[in-house]
Amino acid sequence: MWRLNDEDTDDKLAEVVNRNVDALTDRRTLLRYLSVLGIVNVLIWLSVLIFPVEVRDGFTQVWQTSDTVAKIVLALVFGLGMWLSYSLFRLKFPDIEEQRLDADVMASFHFQSNSSKRFAVWVLSVVGGILNLALLIFAVLARSE
Repeated sequence: MWRLNDEDTDDKLAEVVNRNVDALTDRRTLLRYLSVLGIVNVLIWLSVLIFPVEVRDGFTQVWQTSDTVAKIVLALVFGLGMWLSYSLFRLKFPDIEEQRLDADVMASFHFQSNSSKRFAVWVLSVVGGILNLALLIFAVLARSE
């Protein structure tokens, strides 16, 4: 079986992430991302709130069959929450990913300030993904008992 080494996989993943992040500079694409991610997240939440026992039993069965598939499901739910959070932050800070270093006297200060803001947005997006996943797990456990 042909497999990529870790360096190739990391490069391809970074390319996909950069392409998606760059796509969010367009307002229409950003709103499309938000609507798709929001609808999928709402559907997941509705399934958890309406059918908590079935969701718990289904996930337990998947976990017992293959813990790798169960981890992938958890990673997808986390990623959905993270990208949804990031997209919401891009509404507030549309130019957060621009990395211009002008010939201005304060250019490096603005670049550093933008880098700090970008780092905070990514960290808060990861927190949003973790929070979405944790609240979904809590909702399944609380509602299925």
